[in-house]
Amino acid sequence: MGWRGRELPLALYALVFVTGVAQNAIVPVLPALARHFGLSDSGAAELLALQSLATLVASVPAGVLADRYGPRAVTLGGAVLLVVSCVGQATPMLAVFVVGRVALGLAYATVWTAGVAWLAGFPSSDGARRLGAAVTISSIGAAVGPATVGAIAGGIGKFAPFGLLALAGSAVALWLVRLGPGSTGPATRGPTVLPPPRPPRQVRPWPGRVTRRFGGGLGIAILALVASGVLSGALTLLVPLQLARAGQGAPVIGLAFSVAGVGYAGVSAVVSRLGARAATARVLLFAMAGMLVALLPALASPGLFGALVVLVLVVAPRAAVGTAAYAVGLAAAPERGVRGGLAMGALNGLWATAMVVSPLLVGAVIGLGGYRAAYWVLELGLVLTLLGAAWCSRSAGLRSTPAREAPSALPGGAAPQPG
Repeated sequence: MGWRGRELPLALYALVFVTGVAQNAIVPVLPALARHFGLSDSGAAELLALQSLATLVASVPAGVLADRYGPRAVTLGGAVLLVVSCVGQATPMLAVFVVGRVALGLAYATVWTAGVAWLAGFPSSDGARRLGAAVTISSIGAAVGPATVGAIAGGIGKFAPFGLLALAGSAVALWLVRLGPGSTGPATRGPTVLPPPRPPRQVRPWPGRVTRRFGGGLGIAILALVASGVLSGALTLLVPLQLARAGQGAPVIGLAFSVAGVGYAGVSAVVSRLGARAATARVLLFAMAGMLVALLPALASPGLFGALVVLVLVVAPRAAVGTAAYAVGLAAAPERGVRGGLAMGALNGLWATAMVVSPLLVGAVIGLGGYRAAYWVLELGLVLTLLGAAWCSRSAGLRSTPAREAPSALPGGAAPQPG
């Protein structure tokens, strides 16, 4: 494959990177934004959750549109939305900032459904590795983002980083447009091969059609991402608030999340390198159990020290889930009669649901019972998701079979490829 053939994957990786930076850009400046807009802790939680709420609403429609019309047009629309979102968040008016948060959620949904489907249309010896590479690149963006945003906010102003992100997003969008339809690769015009035949329909008395379609390996992948979303959403609210109460500003908050992000990117790179060997249901189950254990220090000591310890300890299990879950879910999707775009939409949509509910619930619990109660509610949520995943594993009779390269899981027969 020559340079022309490699340029589009590189442009898509650049889009994933900028989206990763934008996703966490609000974290170090959240306390300052709350003061600027006159928001309470629960108001800050709502502002934080807006992005995930929009991602929740848009993920499945974006996947369906990518299946029907091909991922190129949907991805380009997502790139435009990314620029619009950053411009909105660079504006010191609450109404416009809220619109920017919503646009960012829509952009994230399209990039991680249509964009990943587009990327997955290019040849690779290991589909799980290719999917993992997208997660690793996004996690690098999420790692460098908070520290960079915190430093810029401390030196220039809290809204300046979003303006710079708008410029970066514009450059990537123009790069993708310049490449044109001629460089789109095999996965840009909808299905080019017939989907695999569905397995014979089995009658199951409970819990019905949803479990038949979204159980098994796909269900485990969904619940693992839900657990990761619950933990990520809660810590994205808890840690900045606790650091701010300890007198720390945006640079320190950004540094804390960037250190955790570097660890996430490192673990993600290892899991991505292992490819299909790490993309198994068993790995996801162990990672979910690891999240439960990692939360114990905050249950014992819910102060700032416990929160920072948890922020570090959850890195490895979250990275394992974020890197492997998409490959596991997309490999299992054809067996359930679920096409790639819909499967990716379900994975992203339910992850986004957790990212919406978690900070809102935690913010409310903090007001009622304090930080210790919030961490206990968080632990309960992780227990429930692990039990659900264990049930999916038992009901499907899963072992440690690696995720297959499932060319039919995505539009155009592309191998499956990940937040």
